[in-house]
Amino acid sequence: MMWPRWWGVLLMVPALACAAPVTFDVYLQLHVGMSEAELLKTAGKPDHVDVRNGRELWWLGNDDTPAQTIVKIESGKVSAIRREQSL
Repeated sequence: MMWPRWWGVLLMVPALACAAPVTFDVYLQLHVGMSEAELLKTAGKPDHVDVRNGRELWWLGNDDTPAQTIVKIESGKVSAIRREQSL
């Protein structure tokens, strides 16, 4: 059976949609008070943005970087940074 060419593109989309995890070297560059724009330039696009309790940006871990990084944003600036071990 021959698959349509666009199926390959559809299969690649979820892989491209995932953000890269924040490595420890990048994590050390993050600091309270940096702008959200500077954060995104340093850490890249987050995997998830949670607005239920303020604004939190999440970068999930993977096998190589088994930690997730959560950054809270208030008034366009980083107000808190935490890193949690992924299971």
